[in-house]
Amino acid sequence: MIKKYAHPTNAEYIIIALVAVLFTVFCIINSSPLIFAQESIENMKEYENSIFGVKIEYPSTWKIEEFEKKIKNDNEVGINKIVIFCPNSTLKQIPSDQIKTMVSNSNNTFLCYNSDKRFAVSVHNLPDEMDLAQYTNSKISSYKLELTDFKIIESNPNVMVDELPAYKVIYTYSDNTGKEKDKTIKVMEIWTVIDDDNGKSELKDHLHKAYALKYETIPIEFSIYLNTANNTVNSFELQSIDKDDDD
Repeated sequence: MIKKYAHPTNAEYIIIALVAVLFTVFCIINSSPLIFAQESIENMKEYENSIFGVKIEYPSTWKIEEFEKKIKNDNEVGINKIVIFCPNSTLKQIPSDQIKTMVSNSNNTFLCYNSDKRFAVSVHNLPDEMDLAQYTNSKISSYKLELTDFKIIESNPNVMVDELPAYKVIYTYSDNTGKEKDKTIKVMEIWTVIDDDNGKSELKDHLHKAYALKYETIPIEFSIYLNTANNTVNSFELQSIDKDDDD
């Protein structure tokens, strides 16, 4: 006897379709757990500092925190922290009474400094003979000595910042300074060294200086603001320094 094939009913077709859709969504979520967590690019706002001669864009909703108001003497080797940006949402993790104490004790609230997600811009005065390769070797060597569990994830010596050769590195380290001991931090940092003005007047004020742009957070949230961090890096520009403000 030949058995007749029973065609699925409409209800069975619907069930099969729903199972297929749910299975597809499950696979996407498990293969890319942060795909739905990535931040959409916000309206960007311009930050300009004539004392340090830098300009950069950052999301208009982010908190901004400035540091030194006076650049170090050109003959003094050292680092100037210029500015830190951080998402407003991360500030909610700081108790309101702690924020009030910070504000009352200092004009610099250090809110972004304590944020678990932040983007920082700094400048480093260098010895006259130091170039990008030497600075890169020196910086990575110092990280190996100073940062606990320092590990390079990715490096790229062929990137550009404001049409200048730069070096990009993504790395992790263990942060032992906060309440959470041995908390892993993931960082994307890009730096450039101005050892030649290439005939550009705006670069003469920046000779023998290195500029570092650094985005950092915990690894599981690293991709959330990565697009924003990359856009901020791409917007970075060096300008002539206002000598009147550097007295």
